[in-house]
Amino acid sequence: MKNIIKTLVIPTLIFTSCTVKKDLYIIDGSKSDGTLTLATEYDAAFRVKIDMQKAKQNASEKCKAWGYKEADFFDTGVTQAIGAGRRRIIYKVQCLD
Repeated sequence: MKNIIKTLVIPTLIFTSCTVKKDLYIIDGSKSDGTLTLATEYDAAFRVKIDMQKAKQNASEKCKAWGYKEADFFDTGVTQAIGAGRRRIIYKVQCLD
C-alpha cells in the first residue's frame, strides 16, 4: 500500500508544483481598430508564469509600428480549456494615440 501511495502521490506533487514560464504571442490584431489579441497555451498540470513585461513590450512595438503611441492591456486575461489537459490564456490589448 505504501508503494502505491508513493507511486501516485510523489509524481503528482512533482508535476503540480512545477511552474512553467511562457511568453504571450500576438495571434490577432486590427490596425484600424487599434486592437491586439495575445495568447499562449500550456499544459493544465503545470502552473504558468507569463512574462508580462515582454508581452507589454511586444504589444507596444506592434502598436508603434501601426502609428500608435502605446499599448494598454484590457484585462487580466481569460483562461480557456482547449482539450486534452491543455489551457489557453488570452489577453486583449488596445493601442492608444
